[in-house]
Amino acid sequence: MVELVSVYGADVRVLDKKNTRDEKENKKNVLPFSTKKRKFSALIVEDDMASIYLIDVALQKTGQFMRMDWATSAEEAINYIKKRIKNGQENPYDLIIIDIFLDGKKTGLDLWQYLNEENLQNIPVIMTSSISEKRFSDLMGRYSIMPHFLKKPFHLQVAEEMVGEILSKTL
Repeated sequence: MVELVSVYGADVRVLDKKNTRDEKENKKNVLPFSTKKRKFSALIVEDDMASIYLIDVALQKTGQFMRMDWATSAEEAINYIKKRIKNGQENPYDLIIIDIFLDGKKTGLDLWQYLNEENLQNIPVIMTSSISEKRFSDLMGRYSIMPHFLKKPFHLQVAEEMVGEILSKTL
């Protein structure tokens, strides 16, 4: 079941209980930077449904995502990643979007650390939070590689542009 709702002024589709969107649903609203034929996979790690919907729309609009998985905790995300690696995928995702402050025992920072410890730092990551960019830089200062940062609440167009820029560098 899919229904249309308005979140932060943008119309978005509410997904059914299945956490994976297939390629057919991603062919709408193709942006100009999606000229290549490659299809990408993404993992969205977010516990706020409104943010999940906005991120989903931003990814859909690129027209380049064949698979999108959603996790609401760092633990669930790690399980998705381990499962894809076990299935023989060296890079389990082409893009991971992580909320810094997740509910649960582990935070988005713990997930970022896991990605670094598992030598998965070549996967582009966008971290999201309502904290300031300075606070984000302070939190991430100990890491040699800095992920992208998307401040909440974010505008749909800003998210689309950031995803498009990241994808254009991976083609």
